[in-house]
Amino acid sequence: MKLKLLLILTCVSSLLSYAQITKAEAFTVGTKLAFYPNQCGNTIPEAANKLTFCDGINNLGVVERSYGLNDRRVERMLPNYFNADEFYVTGKGLSIRNTDGTWENIPNVAIPTFNTQNAWTNAATIKNGLVQPDGKIIIQATGANYGFNIYDRTQKTFTPVNFPSNRFPYLFAYDMVRDLTWIIAFGGGANGRFLYTYDGTDLIPVQELITAGGISTNINSVKLIYKDDHLYIGSTNGLFKIDITNYITSNVVTTQYNSTTTPGLPFDRTLDLQFNSNDQLWLAQSNNNNSDGGLIKFDIINETHEIYQLERESNTSLNHSFQKLAIDNSGKIWATAISSSSLYTLTFPGDVETWVTTTDAELTALGVPITYVPNNIYFRNNQFYFTTVDFSSGSNSNYEVIINNNDTWSGRNDDALGNLSTKMNRRFTNVKSDANGGVWWFNAYDDIVIYRDSDDNHQSIAIENMTFTADVDDDNKAIVKGGSPNELRKIDFPNVNSIQGAVNQATYIKRVADQVWVYDRNLKRIDAYRDDAIVASYDLDEDWYTNSGFEFAIDDNADAWFARYLSGNLTIKKFDINTLTTTTYTLTDNISSIRKICAAPNGALWFVGGLGAVYYDGSNFTSFLAPDYSEIYSVVDAVVDSNGKLYMLNNDNASIITIENPTDTNPIIANTSLENANSVLPSLDHYRPGALTIDSEGSIWTHASQNVFKLIDNDFATEYIPQPTVLSINEQELVSKIKVYPNPTKGQLTVQTDLPIDVIKVSTFLGQNVATFKNTDTIDISDLSSGIYVLNILSESTTFKKKIILK
Repeated sequence: MKLKLLLILTCVSSLLSYAQITKAEAFTVGTKLAFYPNQCGNTIPEAANKLTFCDGINNLGVVERSYGLNDRRVERMLPNYFNADEFYVTGKGLSIRNTDGTWENIPNVAIPTFNTQNAWTNAATIKNGLVQPDGKIIIQATGANYGFNIYDRTQKTFTPVNFPSNRFPYLFAYDMVRDLTWIIAFGGGANGRFLYTYDGTDLIPVQELITAGGISTNINSVKLIYKDDHLYIGSTNGLFKIDITNYITSNVVTTQYNSTTTPGLPFDRTLDLQFNSNDQLWLAQSNNNNSDGGLIKFDIINETHEIYQLERESNTSLNHSFQKLAIDNSGKIWATAISSSSLYTLTFPGDVETWVTTTDAELTALGVPITYVPNNIYFRNNQFYFTTVDFSSGSNSNYEVIINNNDTWSGRNDDALGNLSTKMNRRFTNVKSDANGGVWWFNAYDDIVIYRDSDDNHQSIAIENMTFTADVDDDNKAIVKGGSPNELRKIDFPNVNSIQGAVNQATYIKRVADQVWVYDRNLKRIDAYRDDAIVASYDLDEDWYTNSGFEFAIDDNADAWFARYLSGNLTIKKFDINTLTTTTYTLTDNISSIRKICAAPNGALWFVGGLGAVYYDGSNFTSFLAPDYSEIYSVVDAVVDSNGKLYMLNNDNASIITIENPTDTNPIIANTSLENANSVLPSLDHYRPGALTIDSEGSIWTHASQNVFKLIDNDFATEYIPQPTVLSINEQELVSKIKVYPNPTKGQLTVQTDLPIDVIKVSTFLGQNVATFKNTDTIDISDLSSGIYVLNILSESTTFKKKIILK
């Protein structure tokens, strides 16, 4: 039994506790964050003109880039008294769309939760606020127990506004006459509702609201607006009017309106309210059990009302219980109703009450599909905005915000071009890096491939019927199995081109030097591709391979390795591609199901299972098992760097386990936590990671909880890719058997080969087929335009590709 030297790196103090990490990056939906170790409170060049925060373990967090809308869940829009920018409160923070189409995101994690500038508890959730006429934003967040923050978009700073103990602001209304913001807070006291004013500098208490003491603290069911020396509150227990005319010299007077007051309203619940351009107050109302309701025009002076009701489609004996409304300058009203997936408009052409219903199916037909009925409606910038919270876990491209501009529909969603969307960040089955600092992410559950280049730009493409294997060729393009028909395909944005040279179900795809090897366990065959054409095929010699695992690897000798754990035995097989024979090794090490087989330098290999790993140095096997190393369990992925270090990803407790010097008396094993407070990124969720790679710059990539994480390591050790000196004599023979001349050509070409030629296809470099020739070795392409083309020569189910230049 080997002695173990175990370094448990929980990274309580800093990112530097793990190896040589100098920076950690997180790609959340819509936003890129960076974390710099031991820089909390410091000014660093990388953070210039950017929003910064501290993450609780002395790391400086920086909001580096905003791609677009930062969540599927759009709770509401903030009132904006500064300009026409759109401010969306989402489940991930505040997402601001500027009038030029760019975005600025303020993530929840960046919100201070105490009244010191760098305080942090990872507890803040933005809920409400407004944009003041000077452009500064009032941001109220749960967890900021001192009050709220003023955010300066120019300086990228937060200034806390402190409230008395046990006072929590949650409703805001701007008073343009007095140039101040009215605030309602809840907390201690007989009724627990308190009125304040804020003039941009000072917070001044007005008085406790006795009459309105029972209004809800749930901002989804209560609304505050200002109009003509009065504040109006719509709530589940009625409409409240607060007279603030003489608030400085005398107490404010609150009047309550509901079905029991005199004069009353028809219903008790007022869930939304808005004045129209004629200063008439409209209310969305229902009774206490939501079994009846209507839109109410309330004469606030004479205290009279008119009711407009619409029968429910499902039960015409009941009227809709309206929930949200908005009114344009012409008096047109859009509304939503409880227990309805439709939108409703109320207009009065020729003074005739006219209702129009727009169903969710009709919205889809209009090009603006939404998952759930809108939770809020606004009239801003001369158009209607409908926001919705999409809690669905499935992959969709529906809108989170739909917009109606004079009956022309558009919308905002996180799937907009250039954004890092929920769908693109949702879950991954595989991740691979290219040679240019880019990373390919594969999601076989939702049939989507995402590419992130070295400048952190993103592209995505949908490929139906994707399998769970993929890799990246030496041209830095990904190869997957999928599409219709289901074939081996190369991704060359915006195209996906078939490179299928022979029938192969692609049990697993593996990069080897400048080739890609494709293993089909059902056919017991490996096809080796170079330049998108098969250059060699190997028929495996045992039926065992049809029941082997899905993993295989090629070592530095170009031998193929396979493994399977079953009934207490770990069976490892080496297939010699020169002799076409198999060598079998049987071990009793319980590493559980095989997760990864990784080539290592000097002809070594790692066989990684869910409960352990076995290292083969070319002569001997060395085991690292869960009973001896408690950190090695629930392993789901692994990668080896160019120094020979093994990285394993633990799915259960979200950690990376590394093993160095496995044959030494004291191998070094380290465990780095990615989850919870004692981790390298405590401010972000990292639950159940599933993919791991090392890019061409030596950075470690993983993913969990709809976040992609990058750990930048000063060691600069890249992923190890085996480089056999001689891949195959068969390959050299096959390549030499086909010659094409003259090249360059004016149009006449001869294909010289001893092989039978079935078909010659001529395609552009983008994969578009432009000519086909059968059963001939001479072709004429003089009718094509000058340029570079590819000859796809099919012979005996093998495709050879030749680049040609047409003058």
